[in-house]
Amino acid sequence: MMPTRTPDAAPVAHDRVYRALRTRFMHGEIAPGQSLTLRGLGREFGVSMTPARVAVRRLAAEGALFLSSSGRISTPELTNERIEKLAALRALIEVELASRAVPCRVPIWG
Repeated sequence: MMPTRTPDAAPVAHDRVYRALRTRFMHGEIAPGQSLTLRGLGREFGVSMTPARVAVRRLAAEGALFLSSSGRISTPELTNERIEKLAALRALIEVELASRAVPCRVPIWG
């Protein structure tokens, strides 16, 4: 009989930092163009710089953060081009979600 593995109750440090930062971005708690430091993130989340670096690289790969060649970490500026791109993506997503919701609609009349 093979032993069963139980999932860890607490997420690994870099995942915890990633999820917390991602949530802050989605709620607008981190301003466009705001600078961040690995040391500051590590201090804030009670982790070393390595988990903070892993989380930052993951967010940079997703486009949520900008990493300069000098190592500067910042949130992307909110330019007109970026706003237009986000609006276009939102329009595409809304159409897809609406088309998926129509078959699930339940009539409210008897």
